[in-house]
Amino acid sequence: MVVSDTAIISLIGTYLWPLFRILGMFSIAPVLGARLVPMRVRLLLAVAITCVIAPALPPFSPQTLDAPNVLFTGAQQMLIGVSMGFVMRMAFAALELGAHIIALQMGLGFASLLDPQGGVQVPTLSQFYIMVGTLMFLALNGHFLLLQLLFDSFRLLPIGPVGLDRDSLHAVALWGGEMFRGAVLVALSATVALVSVNILTGVMTRAVPQFNMFVAFPAILLLGYIIIAINLSSLEQQLGQLLDSALYTVRNDILRTN
Repeated sequence: MVVSDTAIISLIGTYLWPLFRILGMFSIAPVLGARLVPMRVRLLLAVAITCVIAPALPPFSPQTLDAPNVLFTGAQQMLIGVSMGFVMRMAFAALELGAHIIALQMGLGFASLLDPQGGVQVPTLSQFYIMVGTLMFLALNGHFLLLQLLFDSFRLLPIGPVGLDRDSLHAVALWGGEMFRGAVLVALSATVALVSVNILTGVMTRAVPQFNMFVAFPAILLLGYIIIAINLSSLEQQLGQLLDSALYTVRNDILRTN
């Protein structure tokens, strides 16, 4: 049996280049790319998904297997996957930042836990929002949306000598602003209510200095918990809007055909 160079190039292009893009996305994507998921599990999952979707991908432009070309193409596919995962991850970062703002207004900014997704210390309230957001993400079939987006990316931006251009990378950077906009929407109602209570507390403290210690702090905590309980009903809609915006940005601004 004689194996030609063309057959080797075709085999590598069919499985290796898609694997690089999938690994790049799984390294940072929400839920699937969390630090809590072991690296071996992510690697095995990426290999399994590659074996499933690779035969159904559109044909690619054959390329030589010299070292510079392999490194450039591999890095290019990794960058595409990381860009897609980063944009999706920013939706969860908006929830985390919004909860952080609420925690600071409630006086709970000092209470922190280890975030299993990012591997850093975050306020306990932020961790609660991340856990709720993860459950909502799975309930909204967000993991299937990630896989569908991954499959569509090979159609929108096929494997070849052309990858992400300057405008695509600029769109990734600009979408970081959506994280702050989403955080403001998540924390807006709670922040307005808590700031109003803090202003009222400051006025009353001028007349009765002991009021702040014995009444104000428990009242702010109780009000904060009530507002959080009320806002949880709208959190699913806010997360859905962030995910829809992220998907639109990836499809129309990052993966557009150059």
